[in-house]
Amino acid sequence: MGRRKPSSIPEPGLKQVNIETCLANLGKAKSEQVQIKKSESPVKMSENVMNLYGKYEKRVLPFPFPVYEKENKNKCNATKSKENNTNTPPTQSKVTILSNKVISPAKEREINKKNSDSSTADQPAEAANLSASRDVETSDKNEANNKIPTTPTKNSTNILSGSPNKSPNNKIPTTPTKNSTNILSGSPNKSPNKSPKKPMSPFTDKKKKKGFNPKFLDLNNELIVHVCQSKYLSTLLDKEDYRILKHVRNVDANYQFVCFKLYKYKPNWYKLSDFVEKIGLDLVDRDIVSLYEFLKNSDIVDTDYKKENLKVLLEHLSKPDIIKICIALRIRSPTKSTRAANKKEDLIEQILKACRTRTLLTITSSTEDLVRLEIIKNLGKHVVKIKDDFKNSFNRVYILATFTNPHMDDIDQFFKQMMHDNILFPEYDVTEYPVFYSQSEFNSYMEARALRLEMDECTNKKISLKAMGMKIFDKLKAIPQDNEDIERYKDTPHLKRFTAERVYVKCLTDISEKLLTVYTKDAKEWLEYLLGRYPNSRRLGSWYILLIRIHNNLKNREHAGNLLLAAFRDERELLSDIDVQSLVERAEFMKNRINQLQHDNLIEILPIPIKENDFPSNMIDAQAMRGNVSGRKRDYVITDSEGNKTYQSVEDIALDHYCNEAGYTSGVHCEGAIINAVFALFFWDIVYESETVVPGIFLSKYQLCPLDFFTPYFYEHRKESIDQRLKDIGGNWSDEAVLRFVKQHWRLYGHVNSFCQINKSIVDLEFLETVVRCIGRKVLAMIFERLVKDVRQYRSGLPDLFVWNEKEHKCKFIEVKGENDRLSIKQKLWLKYLGSIGADVEVCFVHSIGSKKKVPKKETLKKETPKKKTPRKKTPKGKVANQEAVEKTDDSSSTTNSPKKSITLNKADSISSTP
Repeated sequence: MGRRKPSSIPEPGLKQVNIETCLANLGKAKSEQVQIKKSESPVKMSENVMNLYGKYEKRVLPFPFPVYEKENKNKCNATKSKENNTNTPPTQSKVTILSNKVISPAKEREINKKNSDSSTADQPAEAANLSASRDVETSDKNEANNKIPTTPTKNSTNILSGSPNKSPNNKIPTTPTKNSTNILSGSPNKSPNKSPKKPMSPFTDKKKKKGFNPKFLDLNNELIVHVCQSKYLSTLLDKEDYRILKHVRNVDANYQFVCFKLYKYKPNWYKLSDFVEKIGLDLVDRDIVSLYEFLKNSDIVDTDYKKENLKVLLEHLSKPDIIKICIALRIRSPTKSTRAANKKEDLIEQILKACRTRTLLTITSSTEDLVRLEIIKNLGKHVVKIKDDFKNSFNRVYILATFTNPHMDDIDQFFKQMMHDNILFPEYDVTEYPVFYSQSEFNSYMEARALRLEMDECTNKKISLKAMGMKIFDKLKAIPQDNEDIERYKDTPHLKRFTAERVYVKCLTDISEKLLTVYTKDAKEWLEYLLGRYPNSRRLGSWYILLIRIHNNLKNREHAGNLLLAAFRDERELLSDIDVQSLVERAEFMKNRINQLQHDNLIEILPIPIKENDFPSNMIDAQAMRGNVSGRKRDYVITDSEGNKTYQSVEDIALDHYCNEAGYTSGVHCEGAIINAVFALFFWDIVYESETVVPGIFLSKYQLCPLDFFTPYFYEHRKESIDQRLKDIGGNWSDEAVLRFVKQHWRLYGHVNSFCQINKSIVDLEFLETVVRCIGRKVLAMIFERLVKDVRQYRSGLPDLFVWNEKEHKCKFIEVKGENDRLSIKQKLWLKYLGSIGADVEVCFVHSIGSKKKVPKKETLKKETPKKKTPRKKTPKGKVANQEAVEKTDDSSSTTNSPKKSITLNKADSISSTP
């Protein structure tokens, strides 16, 4: 297949359009096809464009030249049309236009030789024309750099994309070459058989253009004002914090912007001019010098980088600068390839190695001194690094303003949600309440919070986790046990989590679970300490389960059995439903490995375990995709009648089956998101009501829900209003009243962010009405009754699929499982509860074609006759083969003569498998 022939010169007749008109119509850039051509004189941009985009020498403008539309004449095309009207043959004119370089005499002779078949009378005219065109192109090449190029170079860039052009001149190509861009379509010239790329707007970049952002500045000032105006939060800042905040607030907006950006970025050494350019500020050199003096005199940054570690300084240099140092000091490349082909880290290591091995390169200076001298030459004088005091002050302000929202632990996440996601918080009355009684108490919480964030970063490093666990364990033991806390948090138990002690307890529990099989001794010590110090904690069940697993791994079955008995006998009231079911499955696994006395005691107190074959099930066959990565969900291949293949997940396979073959018209893979969204709509006014007399539930305007929402105290504090709402949904209200109520709440709050994203689950009012009608009011009320009593425990575990038939007003909750996938404890509990209240539930097993099916069956136990052990006789070496043959015939005859007995158990008596 040949390439498409390059398009010829655009036809004449183009009308010039004002540049301001194009900038005002940014959104129409994709729909309108524009064509760009060269003008005779250099382009002069208007003052408005210059003010918008900055200096032309430092920035690449989207359109630093006039834009044209079809209709009127173009001078460039008119000039070329005059050249084409000369006596030059058509082929010769074509060669002149497509040439990218000045035509040499040798090239003229080659062209003359190719055209030797033409008449001799035309040859002088050809040479004269070529010579004239050569002189014209030579003069064009020697013009000033602000001229527009006539041909694209090797590094020429797509003009419509707005990316930089690396050619020395700023010219427009007159004719597209192999890699040039079709100006009218906005896409490269390709074979007509290939699918064209989507045209890209000349004004849209992949990354947003950086620069001074007033919203970023307003958010930072908003945090400061919120803390400083608070009655209790303002007392947690010291005098140094107020000095820094006051100093920053009283300076120019550009200086404030730089200070806040230095705080947000990593605390590294930055060349101030590069940093200003990096954040997109347009400051001249004098402004940068003034900014440097302000930062230095305000004690906000460090400026003496000469004493910094050499490796740290080298890491802040760019790779070309490091290569220059290697060349200047004659440091060889670490590999046989060139320095440019090596990684930056390898070059740095080679420089450090040279500093260690070369003692004195000159009489007065060592190699390290010379390297530092080169670094100083590259970095210059105006280099800054934010001070720890400044960063700590803003850390305190940020944490005090946002500690009530766990999704804003990271400041980058905060600015992303507030600036780009345009998050809209619910409306509620913010109240004042003393969460921290002193600065030392708040500083301890900040330290514990920093350790928790550090723990999240080293999740996969077992050694680092062990060292952190030991550090947290020591800090937890150093906290004295104070009985005053019981009285302090009597009315506000939901605020106990904002203490260093509670943060350390959570971290130590998570680390113990991760290091359970690697550092068993340490995990055992930590869990036993937690179990003894906090006997009334809500985490008691998880501590028992982890300790039982440890003793079971250590083959200490008797002690594990005693822990099981203690958990059920002594701590039953503190165990959640999930803890009880986890202990039950652990007991089922251990009951045949402990002594008979413990076994009998367990049988008396153990609840009935929930098994997978207790629920209705369905089996679907599907072709699995080969080469799936272990540990990930398997994908499946669907082939239609025409042979087209589509790849779907296990949930999509099941959804297609129920919507096409099981009598349901629609369905969605939601995993309980729809139930949570409908619950939020029905209880919105109760969740965010201001009349609830609960202190310390709304302390900041950045909250998504009250602080007691994910605790059992939420239901206790609002029991009367919640019970009344459940009765109204279940039967007091009419069907029309229920629908009218929930629709009104969707109109008012459907777009607001809360503890769940309503607008992503409930897309419109019609779908909301369908969900309420198909599930039924009574079933919905009973689902909400379970959910509202402990949202943290029951918000997850709901079935994967929700399918319905709108005409018949029926629906089904379906949990989908692929091969080697089992129901979790939360999923079992929800399936059991939904079935008990009358909801239609089912477990769908997707089986891969060609693999062994795993279906819940009635189990059979085969009873075999025990083999008698007979002493083996010694035989000579020569008779070994004959003896083995005789033994084989004896074994075969014994197996045929002894009949096998099988015992079939009922479904209720089937033996459960190992959890």
